[in-house]
Amino acid sequence: MKASFLIGNLMVLCCTLSLECLANPGNSKVKLLSVFSCERSPQHKVLLKLYEDKSFEYLEFKIIRSKAYAYRETGVYKLGASKLKIYKRKKNSRLPKKYYLLSSKGLYISRQKMRKGDASPDLIVDNDTKYHEPFFTDPVFGRVSNSKSASNKLACKELKEDQSLRTKAYKFNGDEYYKKHLNAVIHLSNDSLKKIKAVIVVGADESGNIEFIEEQSAVAAFLKKWGVNVIELYYPNAKWNDVKAASEGANIFIYSGHGAVLGEAKQGILYLNEGIIYGQEILEGLKLHRNALVIFNHACSSAGSSAGDKGDIGINEATRRVEDYAKVFIPLKIGCYYANNYYESVIPFLISFLNGMAVNKIYKMAIKENLTIALTKPHKLDSRYETSVAGTKMEEVAGISYVISTDSKGNKVLSKLPAQRRYSVAYVGLPNFTVKDFFK
Repeated sequence: MKASFLIGNLMVLCCTLSLECLANPGNSKVKLLSVFSCERSPQHKVLLKLYEDKSFEYLEFKIIRSKAYAYRETGVYKLGASKLKIYKRKKNSRLPKKYYLLSSKGLYISRQKMRKGDASPDLIVDNDTKYHEPFFTDPVFGRVSNSKSASNKLACKELKEDQSLRTKAYKFNGDEYYKKHLNAVIHLSNDSLKKIKAVIVVGADESGNIEFIEEQSAVAAFLKKWGVNVIELYYPNAKWNDVKAASEGANIFIYSGHGAVLGEAKQGILYLNEGIIYGQEILEGLKLHRNALVIFNHACSSAGSSAGDKGDIGINEATRRVEDYAKVFIPLKIGCYYANNYYESVIPFLISFLNGMAVNKIYKMAIKENLTIALTKPHKLDSRYETSVAGTKMEEVAGISYVISTDSKGNKVLSKLPAQRRYSVAYVGLPNFTVKDFFK
């Protein structure tokens, strides 16, 4: 499962604020005064448009497993001094109640953050002339309507022309991911690091296999840099017999690839060259070190949600899936099972873990601003293990979204998507489990 939304850090570019009147956007008769933007990732972009009639449009564009989603919200605003106040129409709006305006950089949600001269704004000023045309072409989302009156910004007939652009544009850059963490500091001794064995497996996944390999290769390079013994098994060389052999005595086991929703009796865990490797095979085949750390990245259902979910599965179903995944490893006496569907999530976890932080604290640190812990309870199989599942906040799923899908004839179909929570980060572990437990 690709982690689609909220992959990582806020990306901003410095611009000069301008609130002068610009040309009419699209077919709208109301002049556009200003545009603020934020690229939270290549697959998650935000726009805030302010119009002369004191109205605004808030737009979010996301790609989830090659499907484009557009969220739109409207209302009115008041601009005065250094403050932009938003009057929202939706009860569960995604927008903050107000933005603070700093003329040299952009919009800040926090006044405290705004006062820091080097702090990046939450939304930057975007003076690109593309917003003055009827449509603009985004390298990821294709043609996007600028018409103020258009409730659907991703018109299906327009997307057909740019489908190749939209689906091929985003490629995960493993080298950049690795470089981000070159200056990380690990306080664990060199002797201890050399005693740690890690196995990284990337199974078959036709939609994101290349990106998954790049990402886990970066994880492997990071661990090797610190002296950890790493064995890498990537599709098409991810064979079950090789995985079993490599797992003997492994302290860290990382898997990225397909997951499954099969029910408790036959929970699928790994999808390798041979196909699905079921729970009982995992239990009998893996020979992990006692107190091992197991990490699942991008695997459907491993953190709750699956790419095939057609609506909000609910916290009970999400928890069942997480516990079913983890229960295969609990008899192996692992220290922690951790699942995260987002890109760039594994190395930050490992940095904190190798520096001695307990897994329950690392898990809580991974809960970003769009997430909230939906449930925490003892695992049904062994109460010593804590189960916790995090999902998107309810305000993050309010409003109308659209999904572009492909029908049986290969045509693009536009349809409304019901609001739903996504469950993308979870853990089942001994709450106080740390790297020191590797050496007990």
